[in-house]
Amino acid sequence: MSSSVLSSYQPAYVAISFLMSIIGSFVALTAATRIQKADGSLSLINTVTAGVALGGIGVWAMHFIGMLALDLDLASSYSLIETVISLGAAILASSLALGFVAKAPERLARLLGAGLLLGLGVVLMHYLGMYGLKFGGYIESGHRPGRPVDADCRAGGHGGLVAGL
Repeated sequence: MSSSVLSSYQPAYVAISFLMSIIGSFVALTAATRIQKADGSLSLINTVTAGVALGGIGVWAMHFIGMLALDLDLASSYSLIETVISLGAAILASSLALGFVAKAPERLARLLGAGLLLGLGVVLMHYLGMYGLKFGGYIESGHRPGRPVDADCRAGGHGGLVAGL
C-alpha cells in the first residue's frame, strides 16, 4: 500500500523559528566573547551560557519550532525522552566546541576541530529528534540512489558539515 502524506507549513511558526535562531546566535556570540578570561582560563558559566544559547536556542529550538510549523495530514507527536536527549546533545556539543576553540581561536586546527564537533552534534541532535517523532506508519523513500533528490540530500548533509566547520 502506497500513500503520500500531504504537508503544509504555518508561516507564523516558521518566522518564530527564524527569530529564535537569530536570538540564540546573538546571545551565543555575546557570551562567547567572554569565555576566555584575562588569565587564559575558561569561564565555565560563559561557556555553558554560549552553549545553551547556540545549541539550545539557536539550533534546537529553531529546529523544533520549525517542526511544529509542519502540518501533516496524520496524527504525530514527539517522545519526551528522545526530544530532551536531543536538546542535551545540542547543548553539550555546542559548549564543548566553543570551549575548545576559545582556548586558541587563532589556531586553524582548533577552529576545524570545533567546527567538526559542532557539526556532528547538530547531526546527532537532528537524528535523535527525528527518532522521537511518533506517528502511525513508516517512512519509505520512493527514490533510487543516484536520482536528483538523493544528490540534493547529500549536498545538504555536506553543506551542514561544512557550515559546522
